[in-house]
Amino acid sequence: MVKRVKTSSVVESQLPAFVREDFPLVAEFLQEYYKSQENPGGTLDILQNIDKYVKVEEMTNLNHETTLTADVTRLATTINVEDTSDFPDNYGLIQIDSEIITYTGKTSTTFTGCVRGFSGISSYRSQNRPDTLVFSDTSVATHTSGASVKNLSVLFLKEFLKKTKLQVIPGFEDRELYSGLNENLFIKQAKDFYQSKGTDQSFEILFRALYGVDVEVLKPRDNLFQPSDAQYSVTQDLVVEAVTGDPLNLENKTLFQNEGMDIKRQEDL
Repeated sequence: MVKRVKTSSVVESQLPAFVREDFPLVAEFLQEYYKSQENPGGTLDILQNIDKYVKVEEMTNLNHETTLTADVTRLATTINVEDTSDFPDNYGLIQIDSEIITYTGKTSTTFTGCVRGFSGISSYRSQNRPDTLVFSDTSVATHTSGASVKNLSVLFLKEFLKKTKLQVIPGFEDRELYSGLNENLFIKQAKDFYQSKGTDQSFEILFRALYGVDVEVLKPRDNLFQPSDAQYSVTQDLVVEAVTGDPLNLENKTLFQNEGMDIKRQEDL
């Protein structure tokens, strides 16, 4: 695994001594600036990790949101949620209602060191201009338990995944797949799905991918009456008169005609 050095961790040492002496806060300012750019989904993060983000497994099955488990006051710096999986370990961006918040650390169920009323990209598509991203400047607000907490740090990955879907599985780019689906495997094996298009198996795969349910394909042709579909058998029947013995004993027996004797046909009797 390649270890990448972040600019924010070395920027202070790169400043000349006279700058650090005359402007003691400039190093701190630059550190915070680069930290904001190195957040997951930030400009520097994308540039430095583009080789990682082009891999499908990095874009799929991400946790895009979680839920508040306690009310959030205006002064709160710790936010309690159900789960913080797939949220960045530090300096991530979250959005609750209309407020954007950045945090400096997290546990499995809390975001800590929160900076309230933050600014950042809240969407990569503007409502009236789909080719323009939305940069929001927000203010501090209160939030109630049960509110949705969006993971803004994965917005870029969501857009990247949408482009990948458009190329690999066209028609699915705007569809939400079943939450229990291994989306990474589904995209990689999409070729097999399209090759089986129209078969019973393709319909079964489709419904599992979209809804997570097993289906049975019923074909109307299997329950239709078809002309000339009966199974006919041709037989030659004889009508006889019992003289001696039981004619039923002749079942599955072979009859032979003696020379000089005629066997009358059914219509002659």
